Amino acid sequence: MNRTLRVSIVLVPGLLAAGLVLAGALGSNGAQVGDAGHAGGSDAVRAGDAITDRAYLPVSVQGSPQWNLLRNANLEGTYVQFSYFQTAVMAPEWRPWWVAQGADDPPWKNRMPIYEPAAGNSSRIHAGRNAQHLFTDYGAHQAGVYQRVQGVPPAGRLRFSIWGQAWAGNGDDPSRSVGGGPMHMRVGIDPSGASDPFSPGIVWSEEQNPLDRWSLFVVEAWAQEDEVTVYTWSAPESPTVHNEVWWDDAALTIVSP
Repeated sequence: MNRTLRVSIVLVPGLLAAGLVLAGALGSNGAQVGDAGHAGGSDAVRAGDAITDRAYLPVSVQGSPQWNLLRNANLEGTYVQFSYFQTAVMAPEWRPWWVAQGADDPPWKNRMPIYEPAAGNSSRIHAGRNAQHLFTDYGAHQAGVYQRVQGVPPAGRLRFSIWGQAWAGNGDDPSRSVGGGPMHMRVGIDPSGASDPFSPGIVWSEEQNPLDRWSLFVVEAWAQEDEVTVYTWSAPESPTVHNEVWWDDAALTIVSP
């Protein structure tokens, strides 16, 4: 069901002095997105945390090294709360989005997922010490994470990739999904750099359903501006006991300038 576009600006005391304004906006389908700066930026990371800044991590693309344009591409570092949402604890440089529950939705549908770090759970970390975890128990969501990237070559062809994994169903064995899914997981690139996950201009990958295993998601698109936005997406169908998703080890590289 389409929802009216609404925008709400939240000013957080103590952050204005640092030039930070926290904002939440609803996109074209009622998607809640973090739209301005937030406390999960690089200046919120404690000294000594191992995060990778933009353009410092070489990755292999078709056998040749390419520079990774993402900030904190490995989703490491000290996770911090996004805006006033206490259940949205995010990897530095990444922001959450989700479809807000509508007045006509049943209680299980379009719930805001809980976002948290996966630190300490090695089976849910693709590499390093952390990964972004999001989940809804006894409910379903349309949600993900995103990052806007500046300084890309206009008209250049870009490739976004990230590893994803899911656990779904009504069983209690975390190594095996029972009766859950499909999770409808995919990733996308907005060539215009906008922050609406329902924009018709987003180029999306094929959907996957990587229950109990890591799978690589890849999509390519031609940039239209010097800024693009990359998204992850999951939308489980059923309100099972577990609908959980992990994202880790992302890359945004220039395929053709």
